[in-house]
Amino acid sequence: MAGPSWDYKRIVALRAPRVYVIVWHAGATEEPKARIQAFQAGARMVTHDPEHLAEALGLIAGIRGTGAHECPWCGLAGLSALELWQHQPLYHIYERDKTDVCCPVCSKATSRLTRHINLTHGPEAKVDERTGVFALAIVRRPSDGKFLMVQERYHEGYWVPGGGVDPGESLMEVTGILTIEASHHGAWRRIIFLAEPLPGSEHRCKTLPDVESAGACWVAAAEVAQLPLRCESEPLTWIPHVAGGGPVLPLDPAVVPQLGRVFPDYTL
Repeated sequence: MAGPSWDYKRIVALRAPRVYVIVWHAGATEEPKARIQAFQAGARMVTHDPEHLAEALGLIAGIRGTGAHECPWCGLAGLSALELWQHQPLYHIYERDKTDVCCPVCSKATSRLTRHINLTHGPEAKVDERTGVFALAIVRRPSDGKFLMVQERYHEGYWVPGGGVDPGESLMEVTGILTIEASHHGAWRRIIFLAEPLPGSEHRCKTLPDVESAGACWVAAAEVAQLPLRCESEPLTWIPHVAGGGPVLPLDPAVVPQLGRVFPDYTL
């Protein structure tokens, strides 16, 4: 689909459990409310990036239909374990997760099927590492003052980039520190950075859905409160703070001693 307007009726007409509806629109990463409404109408991908489009079509075309497994979300049969691993986030990451079910590949009971498939049935098994250390970034585009927000999975709305962010969410240069937090005697630690996109990446965002998110979008500070948010605290606190010229700490442990106290095992 393409055009100057967002044709939600057409998206609804095309939607079906096994149909991959792609919306091609110039506002794919600049119109956050329209973007998320397109997903709510049935789109599985919203993009204006030819490389992301080609990658998605390649993944779809690569499913041969000769495997033994069926997708628990849409019933698509003939998937190998690796094809299910590829298919699930591409088609279903913006749908609710399957909880308290058995994996169709290994029959293991799991409370979070998306996570289980991602960790267990990809090209290589992954280790579920939880360190208690988190980093968020408030990413501001200098050219127009817009902020990068991630379209989270599972219908959770938008949030700020954080954790193990992906290419397209993390093409940025850290310019300062907004806050450093710790609790439970250091078992939980978090730092929130101020950052800006690297030169040449100012207008590019992630639009290929994967297991981490459905994509990303540039958002004006005045728009944030009008959007569905995974959690209101961070975006509604720090985006207005930065937009209003609030103070920013330097990236210097000598000036910010709390940095060394809270994160003695990490260096910037």
